[in-house]
Amino acid sequence: MIETVYSENSDDLAKAGVEIIVNSVKKLQKNNIVLAIPGGRSVSGIFNLLKKREISWDKVHIFMVDERLVPITDTESNYHGAYGSFLQTVIEKGSLDASRIHPFVFD
Repeated sequence: MIETVYSENSDDLAKAGVEIIVNSVKKLQKNNIVLAIPGGRSVSGIFNLLKKREISWDKVHIFMVDERLVPITDTESNYHGAYGSFLQTVIEKGSLDASRIHPFVFD
């Protein structure tokens, strides 16, 4: 199912995006759900809301799908931004095992 959300308000779009993610994880009866996340500033609102939500992260594998060709430790790396925005928080809470995060590694 594809859901389309329209709004000129970025906060409303972030909230709608998070609800789609949360509801999809709840509905799927699988142990390996793939969540592909892009980088950039446009998803920062989603990241900030995701870290506050209760999600069955133990069922989710996260893949970076829009990575810049820099090391993941570089401040220009989208993974670096996602990690600082929400991944680190979810890992530290114990909700997500770091082995379920799959960054694009560029040598």
